[in-house]
Amino acid sequence: MRCSILTMLAMLGLASFARADADTKPWHAGNIRSVDAWTQAEQKRHAGNPNVWIARGVIADRAACKVEVVVEATGLEIDAIAEFLAVGEKSEKDYEALTVSFARAGDICRALEFVGLPRGRPVKPSICRFWPKGERVKAVIRPLGRSEMEGWPLQECLRDKRPNALLSADLVYVGSSWTGTVCLADEASPGALISTYNEPTVVLDSPYRAPQGEVYGNLVVSRKGRFDGGTLLVCTFTSAPLTNGLPRVVDVAFEARRRADAAGYGLATLECVTHGTTSAFAPATNDVKGAVERLAAIAKGGHDPFVTVLLDDAMTVGAARDLARLFTMIEGPGGVRIEAPPTGQIHYQAFLPDERWCARAGRPSQPWELRVTHNPEGAWNVTLVQILEDWSKEGQLTPDLTPTDFPLTHQEDLPAKIRELVQAQIAGIKQKCAQAGKPASADYVEQLATLQRINTIFVFAPAVAPLGTFMPAVRLLHNALPQVHVFVD
Repeated sequence: MRCSILTMLAMLGLASFARADADTKPWHAGNIRSVDAWTQAEQKRHAGNPNVWIARGVIADRAACKVEVVVEATGLEIDAIAEFLAVGEKSEKDYEALTVSFARAGDICRALEFVGLPRGRPVKPSICRFWPKGERVKAVIRPLGRSEMEGWPLQECLRDKRPNALLSADLVYVGSSWTGTVCLADEASPGALISTYNEPTVVLDSPYRAPQGEVYGNLVVSRKGRFDGGTLLVCTFTSAPLTNGLPRVVDVAFEARRRADAAGYGLATLECVTHGTTSAFAPATNDVKGAVERLAAIAKGGHDPFVTVLLDDAMTVGAARDLARLFTMIEGPGGVRIEAPPTGQIHYQAFLPDERWCARAGRPSQPWELRVTHNPEGAWNVTLVQILEDWSKEGQLTPDLTPTDFPLTHQEDLPAKIRELVQAQIAGIKQKCAQAGKPASADYVEQLATLQRINTIFVFAPAVAPLGTFMPAVRLLHNALPQVHVFVD
């Protein structure tokens, strides 16, 4: 006699899980049939129309410049945490999503691009890309079968619990991340189509910086977002350009360099060249104030200026720090959006480190240090500092620290020197294990080889030191030590 699937699962202790999962969405199978029928009806109705593109659960109308996506309500209650406004069918995050889409993420991207939206670019914090980049989109939701006039803005389905917080009226089409022809938003985790935080694989994001740690728990379902589980809904997406029809995104370069006749180390020593990628924003050389005013004019026109910052090696550390302080004041939703640093550059926030980390005893770990000093002959010296932690004393709450200086004659020798010191630490651990008669397991060595796990470097330099005193070393170490913090002595 053959066993049923549930009987087999029960034998494995999984039957209760299978039934629970099926019972949570008793409506889903019927909704699939309804959406398939909807898709077939739309394909028949628009057959031969070159301005309409259709895939399962999604229709794009190029003439009307709109995209409609059929979604299913998950049934979240009022005030429930909503981390996503929409996820894909394969997503493992539907328990914190307002809706589940029947259309694949890749098809939604194709639909939005069919009606003319250029693909944007999601965030990637690991390379200091913190701003979602793309053109604005308006989203309206309504029950399937109702007219568009009966819909309401999708963002009204949420409520922000933070005082005086305002949800953006728009979304940004960032277009997810792709591996070849595979859209990563179609993967199981998180499978995000519209998220409430800046998700690196999402299709539609907030226009603003919204790190997950700051947003999570604050955005909850509103009364307008309360739907019975299984309710079929339609999300309509339309492009939201500026009133003059121009795109919002403007790419700008900001090149700061030391003036040939400059003395000292502040902002007055700099000249700045600003230019865009189009002839409408031709190159211009100004002082810092004039350059910032050019950027401000773009933002005041309703655009989103995405600014690539380039710092000349001849400028001083003090000037770079002062410029970084200025960028913190002008970066924001109504100002500029600083791009990830290009190859050979570091993010401006590297010049604004946590000053508590100056003292070694106050750090959570001990990264490599580069110390820049001025010798009596007028030359700049660079010293690598290794700091080893010793926790060998019984009951100690903080480690004993042993710094060792390694003066650098040639900065190009730095990567090899760091590899040498890492290998020396590993060899020392293995030797101590052998002396104690203990096996030097890979896990044990990995746990104690602290130098091998460091991905950060602290630079200490006088305000008058040129960036060129240490930036060649930073560039050489970028792959191994991408996190850089520059302290002004």
